Amino acid sequence: MITPTSTRQFAIVAWLAVLGNFAASLWLSPGYSVNSLYVVAILLAIWVPDTKLAYRLAALSSFLIFSNALIVPPAVPLAAMVFSRGMITLCFWFTAFVVTSYRRSVTARIEAERALHQSEAKLRAHTALVQLGQMAAVVAHEVRNPLAGIRGAVQVMGRRLTPGSREQTIVKEVVTGIDSLNNIVDDLLLFARPRTPTLSRVPVIGFLRETLSLLAEDARFREMSIHVDSPDVMILADPDQLKLVLRNLLINSAQAVDGRGEIRIVVRVAEGWSEIRIADQGPGIPAPLREMVFDPFFTTRHRGTGLGLPTARQILDAHGGLLELVCPREGGTIAIVRLPAPEKQLRDRRPPDDLTALPANVRSALQ
Repeated sequence: MITPTSTRQFAIVAWLAVLGNFAASLWLSPGYSVNSLYVVAILLAIWVPDTKLAYRLAALSSFLIFSNALIVPPAVPLAAMVFSRGMITLCFWFTAFVVTSYRRSVTARIEAERALHQSEAKLRAHTALVQLGQMAAVVAHEVRNPLAGIRGAVQVMGRRLTPGSREQTIVKEVVTGIDSLNNIVDDLLLFARPRTPTLSRVPVIGFLRETLSLLAEDARFREMSIHVDSPDVMILADPDQLKLVLRNLLINSAQAVDGRGEIRIVVRVAEGWSEIRIADQGPGIPAPLREMVFDPFFTTRHRGTGLGLPTARQILDAHGGLLELVCPREGGTIAIVRLPAPEKQLRDRRPPDDLTALPANVRSALQ
């Protein structure tokens, strides 16, 4: 097996062979020629990945055989010497061309095989994830109804307890835990059984107001300040599915800053795209993890399902849109949601009358 060390040895041997051949040509008596042995040195480049080595050896060999003619008196007429050495020089360059072509074909074949192995590995991983997702969906479907029954029974028991008692506090914690399990079940079902989006023209301001109002009661947002910068435009989307996308992205942003800080939501429409940017002031995502975060079931949180971002990307793919995560050098993460814009944007620079319905910790700046 040829290793990187052995290829370096072949290159060294090839250079030494050229120099050794030149030294031999100087030592031999006039009339004796070893110029054809330069070809052997050039052929050694077959085992070296550097595709330019053969041409370098051919150039050096060509220089040396004509240098030899200036040092050693020729044993044949000058015209015959020039012709013979010109022909051997052409042989050098043709050999270098053949060696280089072979090396390039070998390199291309190796790269193709490597790409094929990577594709096969990704396909096997994707197939395994699909099967796991299907299995999880079956389990989630079977668990969902019993959870609903348990939640209802616990709530009935809680109503019979003394208000403010320790037992009632425990019941509330149990209900909260069941709700968390229900959220996980919903995530599994949504990811494994995606629904075709029903597209409609959605007013951005009203849509953001509804989404943020739903999160206002979430404990993770009680100490968060959300700044909205949006024109009053229409976007083309399934409002329920897009609401889930923004909810997942906003929860990720809140978790990135441990529930304390500012989130900025900026909406822009340009070049046929509606763009929603959600920026936080967290530590950002390490470079090696920026693509892995979109892999199903991958998570860095001990209580996460790893389905939030994959589900968001899946929904946006069904919309013909894009989801991208950008981490600026100064820190933080920007989640960029791009959706195809409607053919005609309905613009109204007057803020809607019911904008005050936004949560108290949400500030809005309209164009």
